[in-house]
Amino acid sequence: MSNATADNTTLRVKDNMVVSLAYTLTVENEQAAQQTRKPSSKSFLQGRHQVVRGLEKALYGMSVGDEKNVVVKSPNEYGESDPAAIKTLSRQSAPTFANATPGQKLRLMHKKSGKVERAVVVDVQPETIVLDFNHPLAGKTLHYHVRVDDLRQATPEEIETGEVIETGEAVGTGEVKESASEQAAG
Repeated sequence: MSNATADNTTLRVKDNMVVSLAYTLTVENEQAAQQTRKPSSKSFLQGRHQVVRGLEKALYGMSVGDEKNVVVKSPNEYGESDPAAIKTLSRQSAPTFANATPGQKLRLMHKKSGKVERAVVVDVQPETIVLDFNHPLAGKTLHYHVRVDDLRQATPEEIETGEVIETGEAVGTGEVKESASEQAAG
């Protein structure tokens, strides 16, 4: 796809454009070993908060082929880790807890509200289990290296629905390096 408009000016990232972005993400966390994941890319509508907001803000004005390092501080995205979100529960309060191990990720349904919550097992004792209900990226700083691989004006349908309609074309690739948490791109 061409990176120039009809009047031969270069397209730049702005609201309601479809951005195809290749990225590498490193999650700052001195306690977790770094691991490499599959190459990653993402196509999204700019200005719709479909990616981490600090990253989205940094993309404005970029054009195809541009690369940039972006640092997103935790308080601006996922907040600080809240000690009140770390709960000690009876191991007998849920069958899932019987074989739980530290570091394990759990999805738990609240009996009254039906809301599904995610937690990480912090500690397991004979009678109790400690769960962390903070977002996995709370308190962490995100380091992105991004490259704009494609850029186009969103169609009226994409603007209306807020969803990118893929055309079947391949998008660029990147590499993700992140700590034990699995979520980070948005």
